[in-house]
Amino acid sequence: MPENKKITVLFVNPSTGLSGDTQSLGNLIDSMRDKITPIVLLREKDAPSYAYFQEKGVECIVHRYLLLLEPLFWDKLKNTLFHFWRFRFVKWLRFELPCRYYLKKALKDRHVDIIHSNRSQVMIGCWLSKTLGVPHVWHIREYPVFGERRIHGGISRLKKNINEADARIVVSGTCRQGWGIKDENTWTICDAVRSEKDCCYEREKNPYLLFLSNVLYEAKGAGRAVEAFAKSGLWRTPSEGGKSVRLKMVGHCDEAYKKELLSLADRYGCAGTIEFVPAQRDVKPLFAHALAFLNPSINEGLGRTTAEAMFFGCPVIAHASGGTLDLIRNGETGYLFNTVDECAARIRTVFQSDQEGVIIRAQQFAREHLSVEPYGQRIMEVYQKVL
Repeated sequence: MPENKKITVLFVNPSTGLSGDTQSLGNLIDSMRDKITPIVLLREKDAPSYAYFQEKGVECIVHRYLLLLEPLFWDKLKNTLFHFWRFRFVKWLRFELPCRYYLKKALKDRHVDIIHSNRSQVMIGCWLSKTLGVPHVWHIREYPVFGERRIHGGISRLKKNINEADARIVVSGTCRQGWGIKDENTWTICDAVRSEKDCCYEREKNPYLLFLSNVLYEAKGAGRAVEAFAKSGLWRTPSEGGKSVRLKMVGHCDEAYKKELLSLADRYGCAGTIEFVPAQRDVKPLFAHALAFLNPSINEGLGRTTAEAMFFGCPVIAHASGGTLDLIRNGETGYLFNTVDECAARIRTVFQSDQEGVIIRAQQFAREHLSVEPYGQRIMEVYQKVL
């Protein structure tokens, strides 16, 4: 392939919200503007992800197609009985088949060089690769743990399909091990999160701890964050300005779940020191002024919020599992814990000691491994290999 020739890449992005995988795809496209012509296949037009790519000036194709994730047996049975159109075969006829017909027609006169699936739980990329006769790159961003849902056809079948792709990109070594992905034509490349120019270090911190996720729910560790904050006792401790330390919970939160979290906090007497903040597009000020960022999530593929905290000079306290282990070295670039009591102890450590060394080392790691500047070249090497 000539060095100066742009290639056309069709990205399959099933997420409708501004989740980490959508934003990471945006970073990927930004880092490769001079090398690729991007097209993004989305599932919904009236969705934040569509607006996000439109703002970037990226061409979007929109049509509903199926995800592999589905409810467990009893929920699936109940949904099928009360809503017949949710039966898998009916959904396939209603969404997947029309989507395939539409894509075949829409891409008939387009020269697509590569299909790039941006998540693991979608098969439309495999079909497109075979139909168009072009290589398929599968980007694995999450751990193979899906909570109260299952993979249609089984996880073993999905792993087999992933290993049959022309190339695989995984966001962390632990994620690669979790999926059992073969070494041949597989690259471990951490997501680019920010430009190295975005690094900042505000030495004057405000008296709050930060828990941040696009959506607040139990799998992200929201309950563990509340419990660890409560057990730390910092909400009883005035800061230098005389104010007690608060916990900011940032993200979309269901009212029922918010009551559940406040009820948990109320048992410890600290419900009044927990503040719920809607999801924010600009998270830099939140990270930059926080005493620390809590990430109690157990099954992170990499952890975009952890990476952002490292860029923005916020000490990270994270669960010692998943892709977090690729980012955080305990006591050097952040702090790791295994239990809620350990997390509470780490919170007290950060509050009581100077964190400048940890912050500087974390930022150096972020610049070298998580910045946008070298990211495009790493992905381009994968594309050149499969072409």
